[in-house]
Amino acid sequence: MPTYAALIRRLSLKGLPAGDSGQLRRWTFPTVHAAAGLHDHDFHELFWVEEGEGLHHVNGEARPLRAGDIVLVRPEDVHGLEATRAPFVFTNFAFRSAIWRRLHARHFGRRPVLFAARAVAAREYRPSAAAFAAIREMTRALLGARADALAVEAALLPVLALLDQAGRESKGKSVPAWLLELRQRVQEPRVFQGGVAALVELAGYSGEHLARSAQKHLGKTPTQLLNDARLGFAAQQLVGTERKIPDIIADCGFENVGHFYRLFHARFGVSPARYRSEGHWPD
Repeated sequence: MPTYAALIRRLSLKGLPAGDSGQLRRWTFPTVHAAAGLHDHDFHELFWVEEGEGLHHVNGEARPLRAGDIVLVRPEDVHGLEATRAPFVFTNFAFRSAIWRRLHARHFGRRPVLFAARAVAAREYRPSAAAFAAIREMTRALLGARADALAVEAALLPVLALLDQAGRESKGKSVPAWLLELRQRVQEPRVFQGGVAALVELAGYSGEHLARSAQKHLGKTPTQLLNDARLGFAAQQLVGTERKIPDIIADCGFENVGHFYRLFHARFGVSPARYRSEGHWPD
């Protein structure tokens, strides 16, 4: 199997097959190892972390990564990835820079958003489990396939629109910093396994204050935040591993198996077993 470094070489402007404008690939670092091959390139890319934890070495910074993170990378960024908890699995969507320039001018009014943002932190996203699942679904048809400009734009535009909307909603609501951090931390298994009590402890506020703030700024109860994270984790485990479904449910922190099945079907429209067999997020 080719290495991630080989992917970079193939996706130079001269290396793409005639008529292709981008590629979507999934990569696995099976062991913890130091970052290798810091590079820049002549295309734009975005990547998201499927499993594990790592560091994004970019422009002299070491930015932490964990499952569910999405990062936008500009051609001039000098960067590389390092696995700190393996297996470290990520999906990379690389495409010709002209496509971003067209989309930016046509749909985003040349606002300094998304790839146009200078700061690395402004190009890092931690969407909800539901939004992360939607992004994977939006792009899955390109995984491992050849893609012309139309196919790339058709997959890329809804992803960028979702990220842009999430960014504007976050700014408009003036979400307290502690709540933003809590929304990120709830994605961690050790947090959502601990239930509402773990959220209250992390927040450092009373349960009543947490509930009021979550409803006001995020439009969700603490329990809904937990269940979003649990269901996202379950979906990742169902497709990304061969673990038994009862073991996955136990790791989600659900005490009532029937409740898990009802929530899962309400979110994804199918049972966990069928979700796995249909391969909603293909390897």
